[in-house]
Amino acid sequence: MLRVFGLRQETGSSRGDNDAFFDISSKPAQCLELKSTTTNSLVTARDFGLQHITEWRGKHVLGSFYDKGGNNIRWSILIPNKFLNSWLDEQLEYIRCDIIILEAIGDCITSEITKRLRIEMFGEKDLYTEDELRSLLKQQIRRNQYTDLLDEIDGGERKCSGQIVDAAIRLRTQYLLNRGTSRNNPHISSTWINELVVKDERLRLDHPHGNYLRPKEWLHSLMEEYAIQ
Repeated sequence: MLRVFGLRQETGSSRGDNDAFFDISSKPAQCLELKSTTTNSLVTARDFGLQHITEWRGKHVLGSFYDKGGNNIRWSILIPNKFLNSWLDEQLEYIRCDIIILEAIGDCITSEITKRLRIEMFGEKDLYTEDELRSLLKQQIRRNQYTDLLDEIDGGERKCSGQIVDAAIRLRTQYLLNRGTSRNNPHISSTWINELVVKDERLRLDHPHGNYLRPKEWLHSLMEEYAIQ
């Protein structure tokens, strides 16, 4: 899809980063979430919750539908940000009650509670090690973010204060609560896609075999109109 549509991917990007960017003159680079499938609907992500909804608010979705062998694109759909946000609104409404519960519980996590949990986890002491912090947050944050949290030096070893651990406990609590509000890989259904094409039939492109110029022209033309300013 990167080659077919002339997209750019950030150097060194990995799973969890933005999929691709479409560069367009006189407008900001457009962020695209890429989806590919051999069925008639597009999958999104596991544990699709409030964080995903927030992140996708500034994106477009570009989906390609492959043949059963997964080798050739039969057709593609562009879901511009304008329309993607209406789908995201539907997902937000589905978990709205859960979010209200989550926010109420989150407000109950006081400093006294985080301190008690910290002592129960790691004991009461002045500084805590990176290993202790990692046992709490695991892969929830990236490697460089751990470095930023180690705000103290003890015997040549970087460690963190109790306040940092308490903040990490709140962050972990929020993560665990958010997982309860998430949906397990909600699909962008064929019905929803068909309704979108009714609104603008140009958003669907059939791929003539061997024509690698048309997909780029198609995407460029649509992005000129639907780009996020």
